[in-house]
Amino acid sequence: MKKTMIFCVLTMIANFVFAADQARIDINGQAQQITLQKGDEKNVYYGNGSWLEADQKDKHLMASFEASADEWRDFTFSFTPSKSGVITFILLGQWDETPENRKFVLYDEISITGDILKNSNFDTMADDMKPVAWIAYKNNPEIVNNPDNNTNAVKVNHDSIFIQYIKVEADREYMVNGKVKLIK
Repeated sequence: MKKTMIFCVLTMIANFVFAADQARIDINGQAQQITLQKGDEKNVYYGNGSWLEADQKDKHLMASFEASADEWRDFTFSFTPSKSGVITFILLGQWDETPENRKFVLYDEISITGDILKNSNFDTMADDMKPVAWIAYKNNPEIVNNPDNNTNAVKVNHDSIFIQYIKVEADREYMVNGKVKLIK
């Protein structure tokens, strides 16, 4: 009876955590073998790439946080690289086994400690109408207008992402802040 009760409570907690609408940002240090230490913020769910080889998992950090379709929400998370070099900063949405369930997410006003993220508000556009310093990867992510502040935001999902290569210093904690909203 007691084991059944514990199992039921754990199942309810897991369903709550994993059923919540979430957005996701990945940090990847694999190219230069930079290990990434997660922060300790509340309401951030950290993970490593389960699809990676065991010796590479600590070089890919996923930060997931709650998002809403009703309002923009602030997010904050942190990471610390093991050595100096270049990492990949990846804006995307959550993975789902069914591609149609991979929700679109809007990001705006992103910043990282030390102003190392270029064009973090997505307002400087290149001739191809993509934000300067960002690389569109897979299925053409979009730039959309954020009517709340009349600036650009990016629209991405797990299969339609923007990336940026950024320089980091060893053992320095980097705080990532921004705003996120799900697409209805």
